[in-house]
Amino acid sequence: MFGFNIVLTVLTFVAYALPFLAPKLFPLLSVLTLILPLFLILNAFFFVYWLLQLKRQVILSGLVLLLGITFINKFYKFSSRALPEEEKDFTVMSYNVRLFNLFEWLPNEHVGDTILSFINDQNPDIICLQEYSESAKVNLRAYKYKAIFMEGKQKGAHEWMIEFKTPPKDLTLFHEILDSTLQSLNSDYEAKRYNNMTLNPLVINVARENLFYDWLKQRNKVGGQNKIPRLSNQRDYLEQLKALQS
Repeated sequence: MFGFNIVLTVLTFVAYALPFLAPKLFPLLSVLTLILPLFLILNAFFFVYWLLQLKRQVILSGLVLLLGITFINKFYKFSSRALPEEEKDFTVMSYNVRLFNLFEWLPNEHVGDTILSFINDQNPDIICLQEYSESAKVNLRAYKYKAIFMEGKQKGAHEWMIEFKTPPKDLTLFHEILDSTLQSLNSDYEAKRYNNMTLNPLVINVARENLFYDWLKQRNKVGGQNKIPRLSNQRDYLEQLKALQS
């Protein structure tokens, strides 16, 4: 019995150490992380077993479980959704729209409208779309950041015009955090940003105060239900804003 306990202890300690090791070096051992909960349950069983028998082997199982409290957060994250709201919070949506059912994989001609309605209901501040298609003609002009298109061998990028209520103290740090956050939320964007393979780092233009208001005023769109576009597949809006910025 104690021999099995020793083997279990060794395997559990190996599983504890795996987060610090490169998976490609020990691909087979990486499987142990999947059964770590079972290891902990078995160690708990041995702890109770040795405790009831008043054996000193209980120290070994107790030590394994005690260390497990420290390592468990490296494998599993428990967090509450009830986070306090702050004034500077913003929402990000990542959505694989599958070309808005352009080729009618689903027997429903209103998929594009359904997706657009869902996006409008959620009203995210930032939206990252995977498998987007202009051919589907889904109107997403409510979003004001714009792509820099690839031309020839030139790489593309996302270009933003942001009017800050409270400007960040470090714009470079803000740029890095925003870019890394988008990568963590959108695997397609992350793949294209890997080593700047397809996309260059996003470009941020800091808008002067009331730039968007002045732009709407110039277009006679102030008041009523008029809104600032949040995204465009053409550079017209962005170039107009840049011209008004100077």
